[in-house]
Order: sequence, then C-alpha cells, then structure tokens
Amino acid sequence: VESMLLELGDESTTLAGWHVGFDKAFCEHFLLRRQKKARWQYRILDVHSLAYPLFLLPNWKGGHSLNAMATFFGLPRDGVHGALQDTTLALSIFKELLKMFPPPVKQKQKK
Repeated sequence: VESMLLELGDESTTLAGWHVGFDKAFCEHFLLRRQKKARWQYRILDVHSLAYPLFLLPNWKGGHSLNAMATFFGLPRDGVHGALQDTTLALSIFKELLKMFPPPVKQKQKK
C-alpha cells in the first residue's frame, strides 16, 4: 500500500471516490510525512457530488450515503465497510451515473 500511495505525487494521478475530501486529506498527510507533495490540484473526482442532482429529485427518499446510491442503482452491497469495498462500489456507481448521459453525437465532417 505504501508504494502505491507514494505514486500519488505524480501529476497524472486523478483521485476519485465517494466524499473524496477525506481521502484527499489522508493521502496529502501521508505524502507530507514523506516530504512529498500531491500534484493533482484539479484532478479530483467526487462521485457523491456527481450524484447530488439525484438527491434533489422530489421522490428521492434514500439519503445521501454510498449505500443509498447503491440501492438506487440495484448494486449489491455486502454490508462490509472498508476502503477497497467502498472504492469498488463508488466506481460502480460512477459507471451507472455515466449511463444516465446520452452518448455523444458524432458531427458530420464538412467537405
């Protein structure tokens, strides 16, 4: 895990997750203790923020949790709370959110 976290200092890193602010602070603290600095500045993807418009629907009753969103999309949840399980679930939710957007329309090239 430590070797993976040390790679977070690379500017090509995109940090993603559910309520990713906690993960960002954890990773930055880890790197700072090793005299490294995270360089992802604008490459942070918070899946909770992307899902937020669903929470505003008048018939939304699920709350704002990772479990509520998993239930909404019919994704299995084994009840275990852990970093790997939550990361995998956040990725699955992100993929479901992407399905809600129409595919891009290809523009015809002018001759």
